[in-house]
Amino acid sequence: MEQKTVDASQRNEVVEQILKQTKDLRELFLIGLRFYVEEQYENAIAIFSYIEPRVEDIDVYFKEDMYYYEILSYIRLGQKEQAVKKYEVYKKLYPSGQYIKELSAYFK
Repeated sequence: MEQKTVDASQRNEVVEQILKQTKDLRELFLIGLRFYVEEQYENAIAIFSYIEPRVEDIDVYFKEDMYYYEILSYIRLGQKEQAVKKYEVYKKLYPSGQYIKELSAYFK
């Protein structure tokens, strides 16, 4: 499978188009997850960052997963400071979350 090289401005346009066309938060989460799986971490972060404030006060099944993949995206990009900040938020929201143990290994 050939992977296209896309510059940052094209990536931003892709994400902007997705955000304009898609209002369903679950669908956006799945798009962000697909970006993560395809190692397009900047796009994954853009999608998850868009979703985060919109699910802050509602209970959706994918919220914990969203934080997990956002943190991992920052880690994969070598942005440890951002990963730590997001991890601290995650720990407050999910003190006994399913990913606490795994994620804590990155921050020792």
